[in-house]
Amino acid sequence: MPRHTRTVKEQAKVDLSKIPAHVERVNVSGLLRTHNDYVMKAAEGLFKARNFQDVMIESMNAKSYLHELGIFKDVQVRIDVSKGENASPNGYEITLKGQELSRLVGSVGTEVGQNEGSLRTELSIPNILGRGESISLQGSYATTRANELQLKFWKSFFHTRFVENRPEVSFSIFRHVDRMDVSSFQNAKSGFVADFSVNTLLPFEVSNFVFVIVLSVGYAVKYFVFYF
Repeated sequence: MPRHTRTVKEQAKVDLSKIPAHVERVNVSGLLRTHNDYVMKAAEGLFKARNFQDVMIESMNAKSYLHELGIFKDVQVRIDVSKGENASPNGYEITLKGQELSRLVGSVGTEVGQNEGSLRTELSIPNILGRGESISLQGSYATTRANELQLKFWKSFFHTRFVENRPEVSFSIFRHVDRMDVSSFQNAKSGFVADFSVNTLLPFEVSNFVFVIVLSVGYAVKYFVFYF
């Protein structure tokens, strides 16, 4: 009577949900400017894990959460067994190693369209005070028509108890200038924008509340040409 042999795939298949495991310690390293209380929410789901599958899933959730804070360039996760006199056989230690963004971040880009080219630049200072406060200066210069300059400050509150609502506030001051080279007419718009964004978790979408003040001024630049 032939003996039934298990394939390599069957031998390698392991149900991780059947392996008991829990997290005893969570370490977050790489914090330079960031305060500890700003990243503590990342550990909440890890301590609720009851098997090794939960540990892996919650570790990835913690990594995604740290990325979403907008203060890290890269985040790595390491899962290791607990060590020490009080370590339990099924205990694990999770280390989240983050690399914070530089104190000054800049970018330069170009856009081409409608017979017009533009140069766009952005200079930002992330995580100024250590809890996700950021400020940026954006500008664009077009070859034919519009120029724009914007100063923006924003802060997220993902580290609070309203983490599921993803609340975020921002304040912007902008100036936009349209040029009409044919008529020498220019239209300048300056304004202030206050934006509060939140996920209401309702069946219908209500996410942004915006307050805008705009001051528009139009003027013509006259010039004279003399022929000799």
